[in-house]
Amino acid sequence: MGDIIAPNLTRLSEDWIYFKNREDSAYDERLKIEAQICALLVGDEGTTSGIAGGYKISVTRKNSYIVDNDAYLNVSDQIPSSLNPVRYKPALDLKLFRAVEKSNPKVFKLFIQFITIKPAKPSIKIEEVTK
Repeated sequence: MGDIIAPNLTRLSEDWIYFKNREDSAYDERLKIEAQICALLVGDEGTTSGIAGGYKISVTRKNSYIVDNDAYLNVSDQIPSSLNPVRYKPALDLKLFRAVEKSNPKVFKLFIQFITIKPAKPSIKIEEVTK
């Protein structure tokens, strides 16, 4: 690495570690406060609100619903289609997608007609190394 880049990258790495630690600490503290707020504004699924000291505080609770596919398939033929709450969403098998890209360009060209590729946010990891 060049003399100009190394000091800048070192300083940026130090700053990143400092602010990442502050961010992690703030996140942990925020979660503790949120737990206390939830304990005071008790409710079930939906929104519970309260007013305190000039603030309106709302807690929205949701449930996660997970379909047991095997159990569903055992009874799905007994459920009228108009009453069936289960919908399947297409998902990409990324490993196969990449394999086809390399092994079968003709088929891969078909994929591009229905798959949009956008860059995701880069992930950065900085660790101190011992000398």
